[in-house]
Amino acid sequence: MRFSITASIALQSTALAALASADLATPPVVSPNLHARDSCANGSGQCVSFYSQSGCQGVISSYKPDCSGACFRYNSFQSLHTVGNILKGVGCVAYSDENCNNVAKDIPSHHQGRCDNVGTAKSMKCYYGC
Repeated sequence: MRFSITASIALQSTALAALASADLATPPVVSPNLHARDSCANGSGQCVSFYSQSGCQGVISSYKPDCSGACFRYNSFQSLHTVGNILKGVGCVAYSDENCNNVAKDIPSHHQGRCDNVGTAKSMKCYYGC
């Protein structure tokens, strides 16, 4: 597409006029909760949810795993729903005891959401992006 010099000057003038009429002192609109994107509740980012029944039924709670390897304890859960993000995966090891000693199920790191039955587990270690 070719423009004449006159058409080019007219386009530049129109663009400058539009910029001049814009209120440059007004800051852009920003979400009131910048941390919402990191929440398990909104489905973005890494998340581990644990359930009282197999098949990821009967939600108990959820949390965001990291690389600390901390032993997360709960009196009893039957299944885990784990999800990473586009860049990093989440993996978990569920344990049948309360101290993360007796492996019940090893769930390899993955990016997309996945439900795994773990038998009757009482603790877990989950890792994100390690």
